[in-house]
Amino acid sequence: MIGLLTETRFDPADQRLCGQQSGAGQEKDVFVTADARDHVLGANGLTHDVRDLGQDLVASEMMKAGFQLDLEQANLRYPANKLAGKQVNDPILRQFGAAGAGGVPMPNIPQMGSVWAELGGAWVKATKGTGATSARVAFTTAAKNILDKIAGG
Repeated sequence: MIGLLTETRFDPADQRLCGQQSGAGQEKDVFVTADARDHVLGANGLTHDVRDLGQDLVASEMMKAGFQLDLEQANLRYPANKLAGKQVNDPILRQFGAAGAGGVPMPNIPQMGSVWAELGGAWVKATKGTGATSARVAFTTAAKNILDKIAGG
């Protein structure tokens, strides 16, 4: 990577992450969008590793309370950062924060589809009314099926 991110912000109008990158005696604006490629050619003819820039942006900047508050205000969603959460003024968003206080983070990856399918199926089987499977049986079976899928790759 050419330099370090020194300032970042979320641009709600363009739905992109913006930042100031400094290094090699110069500063420049950088933008990371969904269309970013692994490497882009900068104005000075140097290739920039967008993947490293994106990882740095997430690890170093997006988790900061100020950045999380910017996202909260732009998207009206409760922030992931606990310090930012303490600064949320919207009463409804504060209720979402309280509801998630005891939550456990879960991965947001395609492989979780089999987990959600099994759990969703167990929920339907256990709540369908007449002829419903007991919740203990439905969710125990779902847990076994999930473990089997994980073990099988």
